[in-house]
Amino acid sequence: MTIKGYRMKQKCCRCKQVKIKLGNFKETWPRSGTFKRICNTCKRKEWDHNSYENRLNKNWAKVRWSAKKAVCKTKGIKFDLPLSFFEELPSKCPVFGWALEPKVNRIKARTPTIDRINPKGDYILNNCVWMSWRANKLKSDATLQEVEALYNYLKKE
Repeated sequence: MTIKGYRMKQKCCRCKQVKIKLGNFKETWPRSGTFKRICNTCKRKEWDHNSYENRLNKNWAKVRWSAKKAVCKTKGIKFDLPLSFFEELPSKCPVFGWALEPKVNRIKARTPTIDRINPKGDYILNNCVWMSWRANKLKSDATLQEVEALYNYLKKE
């Protein structure tokens, strides 16, 4: 608010910096009932920290476990993997040796996925291994002859 060239200054309750109040502050009433003035910089940091994706990434194992369990239930596939299988994620892909990067809502080449050793089998401990999405995708629809042909072609170049 400007009154004849005068600019109001307020102190942020988080970073303790004095800033000019021209749309730079969010005034909030937290549950405690005390009125707080928070600058936009601090508010943005709070939003980034508490974003939906960040909360999901913190609970990645539980989110992926419950999602896979729900998919198996709808497809009628037996799912008998404990939550500890998802929490004890290997650090590297066994196929490519890449570091696995668990992220929710983002599928990339290095995203960890569950591969069933026997594709017609159930999701049980003896039939499942972790690997990168890229390795799982290449394995999903390629035959051994196709992989060998691709290997021989790339070896010639």
